[in-house]
Amino acid sequence: VGGRTGRNNRAVRRGGLLLIGAQAALGFILVTAGALTMTSLARAWSNDTGFASDRTVLLEAYVSNYADSQDSFSKLSDARSRLSLVPGAEGVAATNIQMFRGMFPPGWAPIGARPPEGTADHQVEQTFFDVMGLSAIEGRLPTKGDWSPDGPFVVISEQTARLWWPGESAVGRRIRSTRNVTNPERTVTAVVRDVRYESLDRDLLGAVYLPIDFEDRDGATFVVRTGGDADDVIPGLLAVARDTGLRVERAVPLDEAFFVATVHR
Repeated sequence: VGGRTGRNNRAVRRGGLLLIGAQAALGFILVTAGALTMTSLARAWSNDTGFASDRTVLLEAYVSNYADSQDSFSKLSDARSRLSLVPGAEGVAATNIQMFRGMFPPGWAPIGARPPEGTADHQVEQTFFDVMGLSAIEGRLPTKGDWSPDGPFVVISEQTARLWWPGESAVGRRIRSTRNVTNPERTVTAVVRDVRYESLDRDLLGAVYLPIDFEDRDGATFVVRTGGDADDVIPGLLAVARDTGLRVERAVPLDEAFFVATVHR
């Protein structure tokens, strides 16, 4: 009996040691993960996003059902118009940018050059620059009449200007699409400050801003600048999306989208 009791005691001690070891390992993993998260947050918050993220909502939505491209265009246009009427919404702009959700491939380059790495294309509504607080550092921003899918103009960021024409003025320069598009050449009309639309702890990408074309889309990200707390405006935005037949993928304050994207890295 004594032998069995001794063996049992040793087994219990070994089990206890294994449990302590497992708990220590788990604690190490949690501490390490926490440290990595804090490092990611510190790196991200040390980077200037390039725009004011307070009082701004991201509404990413898609047309649920549509007969053809014209029907989709009509529903998106209707939603865009009605979103601007939501109480508390001071400015609305549509874009194809899925903020903080990956990379955006380049498709434009200076005439006669290959698309250099480090730039990304973005389709935006003309109001986008005002909603995001992006003013022209060089040149002038296009008017609503200038900014159309078949128009001649393009806006780029400081980083793009540095990559394409280092030490020189970018305004008036011509660029060409590397894809099959209706208007393959455009003229740079303005340079705006850099903005981080990718994960904020990654290297900065230069931006190439082009007019958005609703006729080629079944969804968009609507950036909404609010006059007060962004959370207070979201219910009204969701109601418009529901009433116009849009399926909402994301409706969050820009601050929250930024935080989630950073913590998950």
